[in-house]
Amino acid sequence: MERERMVCLTLAALCAVYGIYQMILLLRHRSHTADVQAVVMSVSSALPERVKRNNSKWAQVSYQVDGITYRPLERVQVPMAAVVGSRVTVHYRLDDPGRIAVFSRTRLAASAILAVVLLILGAI
Repeated sequence: MERERMVCLTLAALCAVYGIYQMILLLRHRSHTADVQAVVMSVSSALPERVKRNNSKWAQVSYQVDGITYRPLERVQVPMAAVVGSRVTVHYRLDDPGRIAVFSRTRLAASAILAVVLLILGAI
C-alpha cells in the first residue's frame, strides 16, 4: 500500500513539474507570438494509419505572414482527421516568423488535472 502511495505522489510531482514548464513557456511566449491559419503540406503518423488508439499525426505546414510564405522544417501535431490541404492554427514567433512556437494550453490543463488526481489518490 505504501509503495502505491509513493508512486502516485511521485507521478503527481512529475505532472506538476511538467505543468509548471508548460506554464513558463506559455507566459514567456504569449506576448512574442501570434496565431495564423496554416495549410497542411504533408502528413505522417507515428503508427500505421489504420491504428487509431495511441496514434498521433504530424504535419509540415505552410503559412503567410505579411505577404511572405513560410514553410518551417518543424512538424506540428494535428488532428487525426487532418489531410493535405486542410487548415490548422499554428503559433509563430513575431521576431522570427519562420519559427513555430510550441506550447500548449491543453497540455498545461491535462498535466494540472492529472497531478491533482494523482495527489488525491496518493493521499487516500
